[in-house]
Amino acid sequence: EECLNLTNITIPNSVTEIATSAFRGCSSLVNINIPNSVTTIGERAFSGCRALTSIDIPDSVTELGEEVFASCVSLTDVSLPNSIKTINQFTFAGCTSLYRIVIPSSVTNIEKGGFSRCWSLEDIVIPNSVTNIGESAFQHCATLASIALPNSITKIETNLFEHCISLRNVVIPDSVTSIGSGAFGGCSALTNIDIPNSVTKIYTFAFEDCTSLTDIVIPSSVNEIGLYAFGGCSSLTDVVISSSNTHISSNAFIGCSSLNNIKIHIDNNNYSMVKNLAGVLSFDHARLTKTKAGFDLELSKDELTASNKDQRCIDNPFLLNYYIKFFNDERKLSALDRIDSGFSKYFFDREISMRSADEEIDPNAFSKYNLKSINNLLKAIKGNSDHIFNTAQDEYDFFKLCENLGVLNVSPTTIKTISKSGNEITQTIDYSQKAREFLKDRILEGTLSIEQIHAMFDSMKINGFKQGFADFFLNKNNFNELMAEERNQSGFIARCYNEFEMVQFAHTSQRGNQRQLAPTVEFFKDYFISSKFQGVTQETRKIAEAISPYFSQQKDFENAVKIDQERQGKGTPDNILGDEVIREEGVFEKVDRLLKSTKDISIDTTATLVDLANRKFTFELLNKSDPINFVLGKLCSCCAHLEGAGNGIMRASIVHPDVQNIVIRDKTGKIVAKSTLYVNRKEGYAVCNNVEVNSNVDDEDYKLIYLKFKKAVKTFAEKYNAKYPDKPLKIITVGMHLNDLSDEIKESDDQSTILYQALDYGKYAYDGSSYSGDSSQSQYIVWETDKTDGQTI
Repeated sequence: EECLNLTNITIPNSVTEIATSAFRGCSSLVNINIPNSVTTIGERAFSGCRALTSIDIPDSVTELGEEVFASCVSLTDVSLPNSIKTINQFTFAGCTSLYRIVIPSSVTNIEKGGFSRCWSLEDIVIPNSVTNIGESAFQHCATLASIALPNSITKIETNLFEHCISLRNVVIPDSVTSIGSGAFGGCSALTNIDIPNSVTKIYTFAFEDCTSLTDIVIPSSVNEIGLYAFGGCSSLTDVVISSSNTHISSNAFIGCSSLNNIKIHIDNNNYSMVKNLAGVLSFDHARLTKTKAGFDLELSKDELTASNKDQRCIDNPFLLNYYIKFFNDERKLSALDRIDSGFSKYFFDREISMRSADEEIDPNAFSKYNLKSINNLLKAIKGNSDHIFNTAQDEYDFFKLCENLGVLNVSPTTIKTISKSGNEITQTIDYSQKAREFLKDRILEGTLSIEQIHAMFDSMKINGFKQGFADFFLNKNNFNELMAEERNQSGFIARCYNEFEMVQFAHTSQRGNQRQLAPTVEFFKDYFISSKFQGVTQETRKIAEAISPYFSQQKDFENAVKIDQERQGKGTPDNILGDEVIREEGVFEKVDRLLKSTKDISIDTTATLVDLANRKFTFELLNKSDPINFVLGKLCSCCAHLEGAGNGIMRASIVHPDVQNIVIRDKTGKIVAKSTLYVNRKEGYAVCNNVEVNSNVDDEDYKLIYLKFKKAVKTFAEKYNAKYPDKPLKIITVGMHLNDLSDEIKESDDQSTILYQALDYGKYAYDGSSYSGDSSQSQYIVWETDKTDGQTI
């Protein structure tokens, strides 16, 4: 290694292996003969041999290590033997003079970066034996002009041909189901590409900056086009999308400065894709054509005209979904035309508004007219009253708008805070007046547009006033940032409203008993990114979506996938009790069941229903395959990340047949507390680790959570003993080390005289941390059977 003056060497026939880094950095080595006795060439064995021009690899060699010829910048030609099955990671990466290579039919796998930065590579034939081509395999192959992918591969991986600036022709076989993130990014010579009907997903940045691409047809099989998928395709003029089931992500076509027309087929009764379409694609005009199979939608920068009764032209694409829904109701269509005209000709056009002011027409009247119109439109969607289209007579209800935005409270709200000096400050805020004045100012200054109001209403779950959201939204700095994000991705504000509490929950301190952090726009942006990890597949998408709000590190995702694969590889049963999922029936499910079971409800039953409706929590023992197992660390001091002892607890709960997570949910389904249960089948006992409660739980609810935890343990024990009557559980204890329910447990339960041994979760952690908190600390009995008659006490 790094014998800088070594120019030649003869290897005798007695050598069977050239091991890791054997000749790495021998920058003067010109040629080398490898004898037939060699079977393995290890990692980086010849990497950095800058003078090496050619090499013959005998048929005896069955394995080439990673980066074996990386940065051999003078290497022009390589013959690979039929004995090679895998081209490992970065095998020829940085071989900038390599212009030709023949891949034998024995090769089944080309791994990550195999030929990346091979600038001189002009042509390569990939045999049908290859079933996998890893990410970035041909990244920065600047001379590569054409390539035919074998019909044995199913995915075009991330960054596969990124910055192949000479690539003009690519044949994608019918076997491919997805085009990965950045796969053809920066392929500036690519003029057209045929996407087969087998493709279902086009991921983020897939064709970004393909500046010569002129047109594209998206087949009906594609159900998702990712962020910036065609961003910066400045020559793209026409796009055809064959199905309304295709979800177009925000900014999918951003920077397509020549894009003039998009045509989309919409199936009958399926207009969900175009609901927020205008927030994704910005066009001045739209035309709907009714067909037997649904609608043909054309979006254009040019003026469009309707030539028959089956066509409708729309100036404001934000109203598309309403036009589709009401296309067969001429009365409603006429009303929509009036609203469309009002939005497009007055409210959006600042110059016309200014001319109106010069003509002494009150600008407030324009605002009121158009806001009144949108309110009537919303009523039309949600109701079907005959009077709703009398826009000239109906009063606009500004307060209804505020309420739907989650910032209106009918009566003033009293807020108590503690000053820096420690004094209690009582403040009364009239949010209704505050919201009215704030939103009015934003509308008049032009920072709140009708298009943004549409996006909010279209996807908001109307839950009424939320003080936290109101304080967040009615702040001018926050508001301006929110509007900027809304322009980038329509519906962003609605998601902030819908998931406000979850974002608060996700951004707490790692210790469960510490403070919540005030939500910011940056927190929301981070929370909403579900594709922040590299290498997300169909099999791992649920894990990625589950952990993305809580962890942003690539290693967290990889660790979670590793744990899940280990569970599947061992064939671990889903639960301690087999396939049965232990979940308490929710309050509303109980109510529905009771209502269906009887028509005549007595006074006593009614009182029971009211009591049920007021209950706040339910319990669940999580299925091992539930991705939520990976994020419970947010509730636990020792599980704050997927590494360390906390990782051991989570990993054990997924891979060990006798370990399972208990969670307590509130009535909205959010997890507010957790514990981990270990069963010792041989000795007939179980141990729960300390119960962790989330920081946003009110003090008065701790008792309710304790009772729910006790009920979960009792339900499990009874089910377990019914299934294993020959080896029943006799006792279940809970560890008290850092237990958030310690006061409630000490008040109601007896301390155990025997410290029952919990599983050493530390041995499941990546760093092998020790874990003894629930066996060496004091334990309390939360369930036990009477020794005399076996009944639960």
